[in-house]
Amino acid sequence: MSKSYYLAADGGGTKLQTILYDSDLRVVRTGRVAGVNTLYKPADVVRANVENMMTELLKDLDGTVIAADLCLLGAKDAVESPILKQNPACDIRFHSEPNVGLAACLKTEGAVALSGTGSDAFLIKKGERFKAIGGWGPLLGDEGSGYDIGLNAIKAAIYSYDGRKEKSMLYDLVMERWNLTDLWGIVHHLAGNPDARHEVASAAKLCSKAAHAGDKTALRIYEHAALEMSLQTRTAIDGHRDQWDGTVVVMGGAWKGHPRMFEVFKAEMELVYPEARVSLPVFEPVVGCAVLRLLEQGKDPAELLEPLTQGFSQFLYH
Repeated sequence: MSKSYYLAADGGGTKLQTILYDSDLRVVRTGRVAGVNTLYKPADVVRANVENMMTELLKDLDGTVIAADLCLLGAKDAVESPILKQNPACDIRFHSEPNVGLAACLKTEGAVALSGTGSDAFLIKKGERFKAIGGWGPLLGDEGSGYDIGLNAIKAAIYSYDGRKEKSMLYDLVMERWNLTDLWGIVHHLAGNPDARHEVASAAKLCSKAAHAGDKTALRIYEHAALEMSLQTRTAIDGHRDQWDGTVVVMGGAWKGHPRMFEVFKAEMELVYPEARVSLPVFEPVVGCAVLRLLEQGKDPAELLEPLTQGFSQFLYH
């Protein structure tokens, strides 16, 4: 008898992550490739990467993918087409980032502070988007995002180089990261680089390393990012406070850089809204896609924590 499988996929500026799982919530296969946002990456490159991953994910499968839940900022067809080619009757649903972020916390309503490669804030009520703030991209916005943190880390290296501010270890980390003999080389490396957004965002890892080493400049960068995310989130809530239950969840890899970012964000939100319940995710966003399928099947969120923790343990948020 043919087995039945489900697929969950979450893809943004940094990565596309996929999980193939069965009806007992056991992970069967996983896949991962680089970011799929075609605003900042060549579409043909993104598509080739995604198609190769999907081919491996679905190869020689001893059953049928009956449902797929996808949260994608690009390459939708490259994910959808291989599924339908092998599983024409597959029920495919596309979900928004804030809904997936809430579901990764086993929630369905509340405010979402998204800080990944880019940034936005949302207010969700009964699955519907009441308000969205931010999301203007690296040239016009993305305040508090991984890109913003990376850009400020590079700027801190420049300030150290110029002597405009005290020396930060970010100068040495930037020099090492791009194997530079002179800091001016970073200008030549980024100018005209089609992957410049990703390159700048990658400097967030340098900021994380410096912050964990106690570098004051790096810690201030995370504090600044927290305040920017708090401003976006508070703006999303204001004007709809009577529709908000106090839930605030964060999502996106930038929050993992240093605990200081979440600490400052939480303190700022609770200062303005005493009723706020601010939390980190329980799972990575890709599990949120699976949760939305389970909720649609009538499952109680309160009863999902234990089986999901067991079945998707490798995707717990750390």
